[in-house]
Amino acid sequence: MSFLPPVQFGNYTRFVVLLLSILCLTFVMANTLALNFTILCMSEERVEYENGTTEKAWLFSIVAAGTLVGTFPVMRFTATIGVRNLFTIYGLITATATALIPLAASMGYGWLLAMRFLEGFSMAILFPVMGAVTSSWSSVKQSGFYMALQSLCLQFGAIFTMPVSGELCTSSLGWTSVYYIHAACTYVSFILFYLFYRNSPRKHSCVSEKELTVIHHGRKDNANTGKQPVPYKAVMTSLPIWGVYISYIGAGLGLNLFMQFGPTYLNKVLHYEVSNTGFAGAVPYLVACGSKILSGPISDYASCISQRARIIIFTFLSQGMLALCILVMAFLPECASTAGFVCYTLAITSSGMTSVATIKSAQLVACQHIHFVMAVCSLVNSIIILVLPPFVSLIASENTHGQWSTIFLICGIIVAVTNGFFIIVGRAEPAEWTKAKPTIVRNNQIYPAHIPPLAVEEMLKEIKDNEDEYAKSLTVEKAVQKTLTVDRGVQVTPVVERYSICPHSLIEHPTMKFLIVLFTASAILLVSVLSETVLKPPYLCVDYKCPSGYECDLVCGCYKSGFMSSVEKEVKRLCNGTIDCDEGQEYFYSTTKGATLGPCADGKCSEGSECGPFHFFCVEQKNN
Repeated sequence: MSFLPPVQFGNYTRFVVLLLSILCLTFVMANTLALNFTILCMSEERVEYENGTTEKAWLFSIVAAGTLVGTFPVMRFTATIGVRNLFTIYGLITATATALIPLAASMGYGWLLAMRFLEGFSMAILFPVMGAVTSSWSSVKQSGFYMALQSLCLQFGAIFTMPVSGELCTSSLGWTSVYYIHAACTYVSFILFYLFYRNSPRKHSCVSEKELTVIHHGRKDNANTGKQPVPYKAVMTSLPIWGVYISYIGAGLGLNLFMQFGPTYLNKVLHYEVSNTGFAGAVPYLVACGSKILSGPISDYASCISQRARIIIFTFLSQGMLALCILVMAFLPECASTAGFVCYTLAITSSGMTSVATIKSAQLVACQHIHFVMAVCSLVNSIIILVLPPFVSLIASENTHGQWSTIFLICGIIVAVTNGFFIIVGRAEPAEWTKAKPTIVRNNQIYPAHIPPLAVEEMLKEIKDNEDEYAKSLTVEKAVQKTLTVDRGVQVTPVVERYSICPHSLIEHPTMKFLIVLFTASAILLVSVLSETVLKPPYLCVDYKCPSGYECDLVCGCYKSGFMSSVEKEVKRLCNGTIDCDEGQEYFYSTTKGATLGPCADGKCSEGSECGPFHFFCVEQKNN
């Protein structure tokens, strides 16, 4: 934004950068998720193919193939053309591909597959950008919080896509409008990002000297933000980094299982309506945002325990809870739809803390080379996305409860084992290969420090003898030091060191007070909204007893034999004459609408009612 006068955002320009990066990352994520939901609407219209199950699976898997291909340009060009240019290019690709999906779907399956490939190609930039922006723009002390906030894009993508898609799919605008809205939002976001973002805070006209000092406070020589060649061999033979990769297999599997197939699971297995599926699918991601926002500051400031201990604790809280919830879902009975939704919510909520667990470990260990480590994590994620749809289609071809139990059992074991390995080998301190090697400059040539001492002395002597060259070198050195030190005229109080979030001082932290109040208010709001939408009565009568204000009533409709939760879906089909039930369903009825019924004892029912294969429900009492 060189054509505008510099504006200092109260020494918080780094958070404006954070906001823009979250916005762009969210829409990159949301664009790939749109099909996961709209495919439910498309299947009800005209978009069908010869082998529906296989071809739908490929529409999911091709995203991973695109991400695999897109990862290599990220590795190659991030350090050369910079995050600003590369991220914008990838953003324009996903926006264009998303806008063309309705046209591609009408032209044929191959065209639709190509657009999905381009969306996946752009997904490759997701994790490297998180790492690179955090490394360049965040202070060391706030890196966990900064990374956690950026990774909110994984939740925000679902929060935006699911309810918006649910409403638009069932509206007169149709499923095609979902893609046009996503594409428009993506274009606007990336234009704003390109205009404002700079690859280094030193190059940004809106960054003050005070803010620059805060950003660089606590960085060691190894935290050099300049362009340095990646020590590929050292990185790929580092055991802590391999711990991150292995752990991400489990984390990525759990996240993608619910992100890709969450709407299908809610609709086909838990039997939520399409309109309710969008909202119900978004609720866990809203809760996950709260857990992520709270966990970031705690991870950064809880200095009463070591950094590694914090990472291990959050790994257990995130991935351990994820594995536990998935395993519980594997053993839940078929009628426990409410318990299934609770476990579904807890699993997604706990996975939100991955950014302050394994991902933070990667950022602390790899430092300036984090973009490469995150690119490999993106590669791992791509392989998971590639393998997961055929795996789910193979095991859960009919989307029955038993088939999904098998999927949950396998995935739960994988998540537990992979993260157990990380707990053993995970670290939280910079690796040796991140530390800058001392260098000697002679005639604009850089010489490594392993030159024999005698040769070094000779070079220094020659440089000193050349007064002009020595003066230039000294000026450059002082300029570098000045960018990393506080001006004597500017007093900076590093807020990152003022608080220690431990049990005795947690409530004293003003940021934590605000976040706790915000999270509590959000939870209350969600519960109240859920009570009026997704979890709205009728309740099942328990021993013919209902909550206060409700009475036991027999509702007319069709239901699958032995499957309680499906009655909730069919309850709207009231008895208006004869109902033709689908195959495998039974018919139940009441001859008097609103009659209060008791148990069917010896074939006797309440007046105006008949005995039959029925379920009891609680309905609101009517005022006479």
